[in-house]
Amino acid sequence: MKPSSPCATTVRMAPRCNARLADRSRNARQRLLARIVCLATLTGLAATAHSATFSVTSANDSGPGSLRTTIDLANATPGAPHTITFALPPDSVITTLTTLPSAVAVGLAIDGSNSPGLIIDGNESHRIFDLASAGSLTLRDLSLRNGVTTDLGGGCVRSSHSSTAILVERVHMSDCIAANPAASIRGGALLAHGQLFVYESTFTNNRARSSSAHASGGAIGAVAMTWIEDTVFDGNRVDSDTGEASGGAVSVGARLTVLRSRFLRNRADQPESLSYGGAIHVRNDLLATIRQSLFFDNAGQLGSAIWARPVSTNAIMDIIVSNNTIAGNRGGAAMHLRDTRLDLKNNSFWKNEGSPFVAHLLVHGQLTEIAAASNNLFAATASGEPACQSYDRPADLSGSGANIFTDTTCDFIDDFSIVTGDDLRIRGLRHTGTALHNIPVIDLFDGSPAIDNGNPNDVGSGAIYACTAGDARDEPRPADGNADGEAICDIGALELQHEASLFADDFEIMLLQ
Repeated sequence: MKPSSPCATTVRMAPRCNARLADRSRNARQRLLARIVCLATLTGLAATAHSATFSVTSANDSGPGSLRTTIDLANATPGAPHTITFALPPDSVITTLTTLPSAVAVGLAIDGSNSPGLIIDGNESHRIFDLASAGSLTLRDLSLRNGVTTDLGGGCVRSSHSSTAILVERVHMSDCIAANPAASIRGGALLAHGQLFVYESTFTNNRARSSSAHASGGAIGAVAMTWIEDTVFDGNRVDSDTGEASGGAVSVGARLTVLRSRFLRNRADQPESLSYGGAIHVRNDLLATIRQSLFFDNAGQLGSAIWARPVSTNAIMDIIVSNNTIAGNRGGAAMHLRDTRLDLKNNSFWKNEGSPFVAHLLVHGQLTEIAAASNNLFAATASGEPACQSYDRPADLSGSGANIFTDTTCDFIDDFSIVTGDDLRIRGLRHTGTALHNIPVIDLFDGSPAIDNGNPNDVGSGAIYACTAGDARDEPRPADGNADGEAICDIGALELQHEASLFADDFEIMLLQ
């Protein structure tokens, strides 16, 4: 029976969210968002019927109508959750002189949608938001920048309580720094100890650094269930001189879902080859799902794009990776997986650089399993490096077919696949301009052996070797890409659908050729 309201979904349902949500319509996504807003409320105190809205009328740091005074007023008012809106001119900047008051257990939404271009600035001297108690915080339609901390992490936002839920929607966090010379640090922009949901946001030039201890999450460090959708991570960095550096953009120690997001130019730096995940570092004993996303020009020695493994000894981590474009990453294998149960479908790997060892995929660990490895395009590496490597793994690993490999190093997953040195007729990595989802993909010329050459079984058959039901842009599969009257899935993240002529010109941005 259909719930009477979005809040009919309880907190217990959050871990049950699964990858099928990626293929639902935009309306379904909005229904999910409504449920998540309710989840954030339910994680703190139960909502009552007396929620209130407060308005910020001054861009001053303090005083009547300021954001600081308004948060204090909301926190002191019974009947949460409350909402703070802004009656300020477009492009207003609120420069904070100290950390803003916590959004306490009442639950609070800070919504900048009425003041386009609103910026809250940490003045390069302090963290902007610090949630020290159970509750919930929603940030929507605003920018946070120049937050700084030397305490644990979260240069712009920190929640230090496992029962605090954070929802971030259409927020830009930039130039936030978490740095400590001696202690571990996590989350250059955002540190979440409770559940975290991020939608349609951007994280740019954030940094997490420790001189002598572990640093993780250049943009986001999270220890509880994390959901990231339609979000861009660009130029974030994590580094340590003598400790480990993990997750140039994102480091998560719990269940992770990433949908339709872009990871560009993020870095994990450590001079002794102890950097893990140039874009994503994830460790849990449950599941990581990464779909329809772009990983381009990220850098890290162990997993230049993605690094994943379980936390516990003798555990295995499920990882679902489908319809992603993973290109131009450098340092080590683009995907570095240890003791995972891997479901790898319809991904495109191209021009990753892992000199001199391996460029695209490294798999190891005696508990490793292959649930599926099908319809993936393993195109040329950057400088002739081997495409794949595996070691210390079960001898009976095998793929499920219909992949294309340009060398023989992926023999542990090349069953019923194509190994070829022929020209794959790749035009480049570029935006497609599609109305559904304009994420850059690897663009093919007509005549590519990847077109209409995937596994011919019906996408709804449930067979492990079948293509995914949609491609990186949410376009349906299969389509007749070679105009022979028969629709068969393409290999890789893009289902061509006769669109080569629409973007085989100079108008769309080319990221890689």
